[in-house]
Amino acid sequence: RWLADREPFRIKDVKERHKKERKVLTLKKIPERVIQAMERYPNNADVQAFGCAALWHFARDDENKVTFMERDVARITTAALERHQSREDVQTYGCCVIWNLAVNDENGKILRRMDVQKWIFRAMDNHAMNTLVQEKACGAIWCLAYVDDTDVDGDDVLGPEAKKRVIRAMSYHAE
Repeated sequence: RWLADREPFRIKDVKERHKKERKVLTLKKIPERVIQAMERYPNNADVQAFGCAALWHFARDDENKVTFMERDVARITTAALERHQSREDVQTYGCCVIWNLAVNDENGKILRRMDVQKWIFRAMDNHAMNTLVQEKACGAIWCLAYVDDTDVDGDDVLGPEAKKRVIRAMSYHAE
């Protein structure tokens, strides 16, 4: 925030640089290596946490959002969320991955059919006092709730359970 207030032009430069760096790393198949490591070491919480953190950043790019769904990143992420429920870092970054994937409407529909919200809800319940888990989980819920889907009313797509958890997060983390 400090940099944004004092030198807003630099934020744009940093964003562009990061986008170019993600492209280079994607061409070098780094996301695929991350996915392979997460698949190979599912019981290693550190691998899962750092893997989710890396995939979160790569999932910012539209092309990667589609490729990641084809590569089953949603299933890998929810497996990490399930296996490492006590690890706040896995829960935070796992919710970030879901959030970024759900920005794409088709992905959001698939994620809802996969019932990923149950893992988001569990993260929120298990880490109710962790601001980052709550923030990232609320972001994921927001994207899942407002996917362009003419079959479903966005207000009710995730039901009262989502509303209850978002309201609780807002009351616990009012600052």
